Amino acid sequence: KNEDNKTGEKKLLPNFVTVRNGDERALDTVRRGNAKVLRARLSDARFFYLDDQKNALSDFQTKADNVVFFQQRGSQAQRVQRIAELSVYIAHALNLSKAQKKQVQRIAELSKFDLGTRMVAEFPELQGVMGENYAKLKNEPALVCSGIREHYYPRTAKDSLPQNLETVAVAVADKLDMLNTAFSLDMIPTGAADPFALRRTAQGIIQLILGSGISLGLHDITSEAIRLL
Repeated sequence: KNEDNKTGEKKLLPNFVTVRNGDERALDTVRRGNAKVLRARLSDARFFYLDDQKNALSDFQTKADNVVFFQQRGSQAQRVQRIAELSVYIAHALNLSKAQKKQVQRIAELSKFDLGTRMVAEFPELQGVMGENYAKLKNEPALVCSGIREHYYPRTAKDSLPQNLETVAVAVADKLDMLNTAFSLDMIPTGAADPFALRRTAQGIIQLILGSGISLGLHDITSEAIRLL
């Protein structure tokens, strides 16, 4: 990225970096080959980006009905419904206002819609990022747009936290639903394996609570999450 000296705005540069084994021979050929591959991928991305914009957000939400979360726990749409209900429950526990609870509800409802987009299907690492982008294009409130991306935070021990309590409520609900679902199906991590990164998910809940300086009764919200399964 290049930073504008006047505005401080960071803009992407039309350059790329690659690493290869070998010496300096045929570098131009290597450079052209990499550029050709990258150009094709960016062309695909542009097509998917424009094609996705032809749909309403509700169209992508509908597609979630056909996406299985876990075989015994229904579809992604059913999971989103659980997350929404649990998010509002947590928002109530945090004494958020009626207006804030409405924002919480909307973030949760749209939290996974981009899983139904062609862009995320092709580039899964953009999950959340494209959700925020497409929500902005459909004139969703700014807090809702950022919440779609930030409810995945923290993804690592050193990752950022959501910037507001509305998104924190959804982030806790999302992670808690994942934990409860996995444990209810006896997919419990062992000393040798944790294929669903459940330890990291549990750690994320702790980071959210401590880092946001909030007080939550884990027994109460866990019981509610279990009830919703």
